[in-house]
Amino acid sequence: MTRKLLRCLADDRAATAVEYSLVGALIAVAIVVAVTALSTSLSDAYGLLRDRIGASVRSG
Repeated sequence: MTRKLLRCLADDRAATAVEYSLVGALIAVAIVVAVTALSTSLSDAYGLLRDRIGASVRSG
């Protein structure tokens, strides 16, 4: 049992897997933040466009 534990601790593949997982999680967080910011911006832009078109239709 001790031999298996020591062999596992000496294996660099587990550390590499953890590092890749952390990088993947960081990329996922960045994507969520970017999509949230973009959706808010698009929502504001479409709201402004809707208001201008509505005002244009009502005035003439």
